[in-house]
Amino acid sequence: MKLTTAVLAAGAAISLTTALAGAARLRQDARHHAERNDAVLTRNQLDWLAQLSTNPDLAKL
Repeated sequence: MKLTTAVLAAGAAISLTTALAGAARLRQDARHHAERNDAVLTRNQLDWLAQLSTNPDLAKL
């Protein structure tokens, strides 16, 4: 194998590895963002239910 072919093959392998690592990172970030959103929504719902249970005017609504 010529040196230039080996260098190109190594560069392609590094590029593919970098792309796969980047895609994995994006998936991880998206999953973390979704989990954080779920936690915030759950906390908002619990706060709202706590207000409803202590405030009769809100409970009427």
